[in-house]
Amino acid sequence: MLSLNLKDNDARVLQSLGDSDYLIALIAVNKSDSNNVICIADDTDILILLLHLAKSNHNGLYLEPSSSNATRSQWDISQTQTILGIPLLSSILFIHAFL
Repeated sequence: MLSLNLKDNDARVLQSLGDSDYLIALIAVNKSDSNNVICIADDTDILILLLHLAKSNHNGLYLEPSSSNATRSQWDISQTQTILGIPLLSSILFIHAFL
């Protein structure tokens, strides 16, 4: 198994028992407390989770699409939160569930 090989080579491995989107977003947000973070993913669920979970005092937190045909190079999470505003951000998970 890949995770065992990584652990054998002293890599830190976190394995999700369910959907990994939440774990990916949570780790990115936690790391952005002290570092600039670029999360590379094409999943809009991760974008929504980053917008929901990120604190206002984080360092640079960005989502970069991995596909080469993406129309936007990076999402600046802080800037996007500011544009959307608190009322929309507080409901973003609910809204995303229906879209």
